[in-house]
Amino acid sequence: MIASRFGENDWHELDARRGAWTDALDVSARFPLTGTGLNTYGVATILYQRHDLEHHYEQAHNDYLQLMAEGGVLLAVPAALCLAVFALTVRRRFRDETSTTAYWLRVGAVTGLAAIALQETFDFSLQMPGNALLFAVLCGIALHVAPPKAEVPRRPQV
Repeated sequence: MIASRFGENDWHELDARRGAWTDALDVSARFPLTGTGLNTYGVATILYQRHDLEHHYEQAHNDYLQLMAEGGVLLAVPAALCLAVFALTVRRRFRDETSTTAYWLRVGAVTGLAAIALQETFDFSLQMPGNALLFAVLCGIALHVAPPKAEVPRRPQV
């Protein structure tokens, strides 16, 4: 049953995503500086959708392309800068970490974030609140700074 469902899809067109991606690139090229505005992709495709006209695409099925179409350079550049600062900070946390437990928790969080980043290339799951919450929790775990260990006071020797 599952195998037949996957067999029905047209994987040469990435299950119809290639057309949606092309339309998103077209929208971002028409509004390169400011984009169309946040959460307006579905409205923009009423005028600019050129592929698979039997269906109306309200999402680009790629959050990166949708971010460019809706926010343009004015949103994409600050987002890229935030991502760079995040990556550098997490790298610093790895370097400064002394606890093996915290290290492996951070590895798990970064692995989860990498998986979400890959999925966002083919889907728009971060637009769902539960997935966005999971993403925020993983970011928090990756950035967490363990408090310094308190020294245990020694008992005076008699």
